[in-house]
Amino acid sequence: MSGIDTESAVVDWVIDYPESVAVFEEFGIDYCCGGKSLEYACSQAKANPAVVGAKLRIIARNAVDSPLASSEGRTRPMTYWVDRTPPGWVSRHSALAADPIALAIEIRDLAQSVIEWLRLPKGERWDTFQVQSMSAALFNRYAAADSAPANQWRKSYVSLLRLPWRRGSEAIQVCLAEMQQLLVAPFAVFKAVRVPLSLEDFPSAEELAEADGSLLAQRAELCAVVARLAASLRDHARNMPRCCDSSNPDFDSQQGVIS
Repeated sequence: MSGIDTESAVVDWVIDYPESVAVFEEFGIDYCCGGKSLEYACSQAKANPAVVGAKLRIIARNAVDSPLASSEGRTRPMTYWVDRTPPGWVSRHSALAADPIALAIEIRDLAQSVIEWLRLPKGERWDTFQVQSMSAALFNRYAAADSAPANQWRKSYVSLLRLPWRRGSEAIQVCLAEMQQLLVAPFAVFKAVRVPLSLEDFPSAEELAEADGSLLAQRAELCAVVARLAASLRDHARNMPRCCDSSNPDFDSQQGVIS
């Protein structure tokens, strides 16, 4: 977890960066005990420390690079939407049947579409379908186990980064974690338009403009993460060519790589 003090207490992260609570909850990390170091808490939760660290780095960096602006002229900060309408769709597929590598390839393709969409003039970026599609792919929840209809309310769900990833895929997971953390707040605002909790929880025009501006401000960083994700997928395919679906048009069966 380069750039992250793994000996720091988890509770200190929560105090200094309240947004980190969502990360700890996603990975099932106990953040209430003041004596647990970040490294120890990750090992207890069987969470990949590099993936957790990737998200925490962005939270810490944004706290320094983008301090909260004055509330004057604004109604609610972007973090409000993460708390009220966290992105998340329940997939119809079981986590046991999900192929994380195939999902990473899909997200890479969707991200490229979103980047192209962000390059359009503001007047032409009226359709948020690309954003919604990518948000669904990034924040999907998968059924941890298939249950009988009588037990359907007992189902538990795991997130994309908690799926059974293969060995050697850590670099891919880190890219996806960074992408999630970069986009979680603006995507939450756009989701609130699609699935509003109430009239009071419907974003104003100013809040939608702020979410749009946030996406634009992070376009260069998103491009860099997507490029790293593509490179990580290529490296993984070279090392484990069987993990890739030869029916995928981006898969080169001769080279065993993702184009």
